[in-house]
Amino acid sequence: MLSAQSYTEHSYTDLEEQTLSTLAYQAAIVIENARLYAETRDQLRDQKLLYECGQALAVVHEPESFLRLWRNGSQIALAQRP
Repeated sequence: MLSAQSYTEHSYTDLEEQTLSTLAYQAAIVIENARLYAETRDQLRDQKLLYECGQALAVVHEPESFLRLWRNGSQIALAQRP
């Protein structure tokens, strides 16, 4: 956590204000990157599950087996959701 406050007006120099502004900008970038990383990770997990289900379903010829695989895959997908 970073805190920079002063109760006195104009207590920071231009350079200090620029430094604080740069730090705030960098913090915003880090937060956005973390959000994008989590989103990408979740999308990859979903894509892998769809691929695995597709591979399993490609070899199924009985409707009962198809439904059982679909149900199991759905349960796994729901259990992995945050």
